[in-house]
Amino acid sequence: MTDTHDLETMIFSSEALDTLLKEFGESSVIKKLSLPVRSLLITAALPIGYLRWLSSPSQRNIGLTFKGISFAKFINRRNLDTDIYDLIMETKKISRTAIHPGVLKKEIQRLCCSGAHDPWQLCSGHDMVEILSIGLASIFGNCRTKGITKDSLDAILRLVYDYNNFCKTKLCNSMLTWEKANPVFKVLRST
Repeated sequence: MTDTHDLETMIFSSEALDTLLKEFGESSVIKKLSLPVRSLLITAALPIGYLRWLSSPSQRNIGLTFKGISFAKFINRRNLDTDIYDLIMETKKISRTAIHPGVLKKEIQRLCCSGAHDPWQLCSGHDMVEILSIGLASIFGNCRTKGITKDSLDAILRLVYDYNNFCKTKLCNSMLTWEKANPVFKVLRST
């Protein structure tokens, strides 16, 4: 199992994000942000994570579709805040599902404030890549971010996540433990 929700959130929680920001971020702007970039990203992704969670069969089974949503419709390009109502309306439009946006908004706001769930387990790394892409394009990116698409940003994040980052994870430790218990198999390279 990954340490966080998925591989991308593992990358965002590691030093790899800092490496990416050193190359593509405008350091003077980043220093003036209200929160560190990592915190801005997880905070912006949290309402989306809760909406995904509430939509799942194990919760309310709302059946919302998230594929094809436009993050530009609900992520504020000045501060990366997520407009929860606009998020709900965007997913409702794509899903063509009958939901009551006001009730759902209050539930998501309550959950976000409750601290009941680990945001790193709830949020999707793909959502965070979308949000980072908006942040780099409109708030804290430098001149090298011109022309970087969400897909290329996703690839860059995987490239800056090196073996040393991976070695610091619980996932790596569990794989090493498994290798010791199964000496015939070698999954990880020797360091």
